[in-house]
Amino acid sequence: MKEVQQEVPSNMVVLRLMAYCYYESGDMTTGMQTIETYFSKQSPDKVIARDYDYYGKFYQKGGKDSLAAEMFKKAFALDTNNCDMAGEVGTIYAKLKKHAEAAIWFEKRIKCGKKIVANDYYFLGRSLYYTKQYVKADSAFSSYVKTQPAIPFGYIWR
Repeated sequence: MKEVQQEVPSNMVVLRLMAYCYYESGDMTTGMQTIETYFSKQSPDKVIARDYDYYGKFYQKGGKDSLAAEMFKKAFALDTNNCDMAGEVGTIYAKLKKHAEAAIWFEKRIKCGKKIVANDYYFLGRSLYYTKQYVKADSAFSSYVKTQPAIPFGYIWR
């Protein structure tokens, strides 16, 4: 990619792919610099959901969860079929103890309807419980129990 960039230094697709490669290879410092350069030069109308996804991943690896959540929300806004992004935002907000926001994003994850797993209901239930939305929390834990009847957590939280 570096050789290609030398050939076409102003090609934004190459810069984008370099940032992705740095992330995947674990070079967070160079990758963050590359993605920041990409965003500073790329026209906003040409930024794709995956770009925000990777930007969020860089922030997340750097311990900047709030900024990561913002990038993941932008990624989801551009691609609402990427249900995992909604789950990532919910997970970050739950970690930050912003349970009301977490519940909103876990609900979006479930409503998205793709690859729903039992833990989606579990984390939604916990977020709702912490915001004192007990009836909705009970419904979420009920869905969790239906998918995981042998695991006691759903019963305990209900």
